Amino acid sequence: MKLSEKIVELRKINGMTQEELASICNVSRQSISKWEADIALPETEKLLTLGKTFHVSMDILLKDELELGAVKAVHICGRNAVREKKRQRYEG
Repeated sequence: MKLSEKIVELRKINGMTQEELASICNVSRQSISKWEADIALPETEKLLTLGKTFHVSMDILLKDELELGAVKAVHICGRNAVREKKRQRYEG
């Protein structure tokens, strides 16, 4: 999914108009329209604002192969990982 499609979907999921998103990003409504039509790309600062506004990482926004709402495997780390490894080791 392309960045332009993600911006449209995230904006609609959050019930925002182009004008509202433009106000948050401190750009014109036409800029939002161009981003969504894949005519122009947001500047880095605006990408950070989009990520913060929609609570998504830059990876999700920028990597075409990542879909919105895709479940990512969570790897165990720290003390929980050590406990899990001990359980695996000592079980019959």
